[in-house]
Amino acid sequence: MNAWPTIPAICALLLIAVDFYGRLSSRTPRTPKWPAWWWITALVGLYVFELAIISFAARHEYPMEPWRWAMPLPVVDKSGVDIRHGNLTAAAMLVLSALESYILLAIYRTEAPRLAIRLGCGGLLLLSFFAPALVSFDLYSYVQYAAMGLRAYEPASFPLSGDYTIFHLWHDHTVTAPYGPLWLATAPLVTATLPTLLGKLLAFRVFSVALYFAFLGGLHALGLPSRIRNVAALNPGLMLQFVANGHNDLFPIVLIVWGAATVRARPPLAFLLIAAAGLVKLPYVVLGLPILTPIRLRWAILTGSALTITAVAAISWAIGGTAYVASLGAHVHEYPQDLAQHAAALMAFVLIVLATASQRRLRAAVWIVPMLSAAVYPWYFLWGLPYALTHRRVLSYLLVCFPFVTALTGLSLFMRVWQLTLLLPIVVIASIAWQRPFSGSRMLTSRAPTRPKTPNSTLLERP
Repeated sequence: MNAWPTIPAICALLLIAVDFYGRLSSRTPRTPKWPAWWWITALVGLYVFELAIISFAARHEYPMEPWRWAMPLPVVDKSGVDIRHGNLTAAAMLVLSALESYILLAIYRTEAPRLAIRLGCGGLLLLSFFAPALVSFDLYSYVQYAAMGLRAYEPASFPLSGDYTIFHLWHDHTVTAPYGPLWLATAPLVTATLPTLLGKLLAFRVFSVALYFAFLGGLHALGLPSRIRNVAALNPGLMLQFVANGHNDLFPIVLIVWGAATVRARPPLAFLLIAAAGLVKLPYVVLGLPILTPIRLRWAILTGSALTITAVAAISWAIGGTAYVASLGAHVHEYPQDLAQHAAALMAFVLIVLATASQRRLRAAVWIVPMLSAAVYPWYFLWGLPYALTHRRVLSYLLVCFPFVTALTGLSLFMRVWQLTLLLPIVVIASIAWQRPFSGSRMLTSRAPTRPKTPNSTLLERP
């Protein structure tokens, strides 16, 4: 078995097991009661260092092919390529991301002025837009698919020239699109007015900034407490993955967040938004189902979910046909799954179904949901957000931990063997063993045992 997907899958299954029996620690570090301005300034500073390390790594890979020097935004991601001082850069990224999560915890506990939140969010977004390097080739692939449109399902029929020859050099062949027809219709609109490759890359970042504001607006429409919205607005992990690197998962997430905001008043609109999310990226038609729990009629949820999934499958088939199905199959076979990830994926699906049926939601489930994918990448950890949306303590847990978890477990060239074989198990064991004493039984109940409040309230308390 390949250790890369196996160890995170085993760790996720272990966390689920201990969470199910109420043994997952709710203890979080204490944070000084410093002014919010100090925390936000420190967060922005850490993000600057993080972007600088990514830029350094992208320019100090070896062996470095000549065509990679010509890329307008260099990328830290290429099979068979290593980074100079790789262990040092990986350790630095882990330390920075851990500090970012710690600061987000402090901000969660702080009454931050609205002006400070807005300026901090604006600063992080600005840094993300001008980020000098990437940690994934996905932004380049979006430009490629924008040029091809629906022909991206059969790229051999669309020869690339000029700046686009970079895609042939990247994979030695043109990669088929694994995305839904709605994304392939949206991508050309994003890049239509800009002629250069760099301009098109930045156009996707502009689109991502707009999506980020829509995401924050959706959280506000949900009526979430300001401290949860503050953590979302000042989250460098989210900024790095979904603005600087422009991963398109933010698009379906925005649709699902707004679906959650409208599900009580207009359930049919929520079903339509979940369907639209599935037409951007197919797994979201299932990932989005837990937001339907506010619908009181169980038969309406079952019927609506079945119709939504059927509609997405039918529309995808009508537009993409066998080429789309073949493209999805090619990406799954590119990353063969082992037994542990198959088990984790099955467990993730079961938890999504249970959550949709209004059963208890587990915090650890947000770390197992990404196992539904063919390969676990950092940006896939946002897949747990729809599961968390209607349970505030799960949502706050996901948002605060996101920078560190994505740096710790996501597959990239920053990943080192010691991260998976040593550091990740230590973190998981610590999250289980670091218990806070409390009175009462540890037997499984409908919700986690209640712990006494302390002056320095924990992240996991329900607002």
